Order: sequence, then C-alpha cells, then structure tokens
Amino acid sequence: MEMISVIIPCYNSSFTIRNCILSVINTGYKPMEIIVVDDASTDNSLDIVKELCNKYNDLLRIIEIKNNGGPARARNEGARFANGDYYFFLDSDTIMLNNTLANFIRSISNADSVSGLYHWQPINNSFVAWYQALLKHSLYLQEGVFEYDVFNSAVAGIRANIFKKSGGFCEDLPWGMDYENEEFGYRLTKNNFRIVISPKTIVNHNFPDAKETIKTYFNRVSSWVKFFFIRK
Repeated sequence: MEMISVIIPCYNSSFTIRNCILSVINTGYKPMEIIVVDDASTDNSLDIVKELCNKYNDLLRIIEIKNNGGPARARNEGARFANGDYYFFLDSDTIMLNNTLANFIRSISNADSVSGLYHWQPINNSFVAWYQALLKHSLYLQEGVFEYDVFNSAVAGIRANIFKKSGGFCEDLPWGMDYENEEFGYRLTKNNFRIVISPKTIVNHNFPDAKETIKTYFNRVSSWVKFFFIRK
C-alpha cells in the first residue's frame, strides 16, 4: 500500500496545532507519516509538537526552521524530508475528518493532484466563520468532482513525483495571501498535470475574525489582479 506524507506548516499555532495533529492521527490511515514544519514560532507551538512527537514517535516528526520564511518554504522543506508516495498538505488551523485521506486516495486515482474543501461547519463559532464556511462549501459542493487550476494547500494532496517534477511552491512570492497556491496550480495545469476538486476530501477550518478577513482579502486582490494579467 502506498504511503501518504501529511505535511503541516506551523507558525504560532499553539491554539490549533494539537487538535490538527491529533485529527490526522485519529484517521487511522496506514501507511502514513506526519511532518510538522515549525517556521520559527515565537509562541509554544514547538513545545506542543515536541510533546506529541514523544508520544507518537512512530508517526510524527518535526522539522525546525530557524528564520521565518512563510508557508511556501515550510511546505517545500517538509516535502524535502518526506518519504511518502503522496504529499498531503494541511494547514495548522484545520481538523481532518476520519475519511479525508481515504477519499483523497480514491480521488487521485484519476488525477495528479487533489484539492479538498472546508466543511460547512467551522471550528470557531462566529457569524463571519459560519458565513465563510457555508459560502465556500456550497459553491464547490454542488459541482461534484471537477477539474480545477488552483492547488489549495490548506487541504490538498499531490503525487510525490509530480511535486518534485514541478519544483514545489514558489518561495519568492509575498506570503500571507495564498498567492503561492494560485501560482503552483497554474504551473501544474500549464504542464498538463490534472488537478481535481474533491468534495469528499474535507477538513473543518478555524476562520479568522472579520477584521483579519477584510485585511487579507484586500491584500490578495492586488496579487490576483497581477496574476490574472500575467496569465492573459
């Protein structure tokens, strides 16, 4: 049976990283390894992961980056140490459902990479969180499995050999806007690698508050507009 390497970038994720890791372990999927890449956290995220590593040393390991470089670099670093036939990228503010990895394996049988969805029920209970979760879930769920051109690295997997051929995520882009997902997806599809959306590859997500959401989307627009014209 082919192995999945679950790669989780972590930066100041002390409120969410424990539950994220445990949710992956609780799927019971085998064979699997979990690689957490701590991107120079300044809170106690590293201590939490090390504690879990001691308990689950057969499944979990941590890679420490000394200087913060953003999620693209952290994901690439995790992939560099991964042994799996597939790399499954997961954000540290998510909780994996029990059947997520099994559904990923089924979906990727006819694709090169699979992007999943956020569950309709968010982790945090706020109006903004519920609005974002319900909106994003409903927009994609109604389409079923379909081809896509963005690699949503908050919940997405890819064949290891395809990731290596593609060169991984671009580390030169400003981080914090998820622009690396657009760029990586563009390179994959440009080179005739197939990305599909899988509505059964799902995680619960801890959404940012209203202030942070507005700030993030405002910043993303400028990069997305530039990217749109580049692709044109």
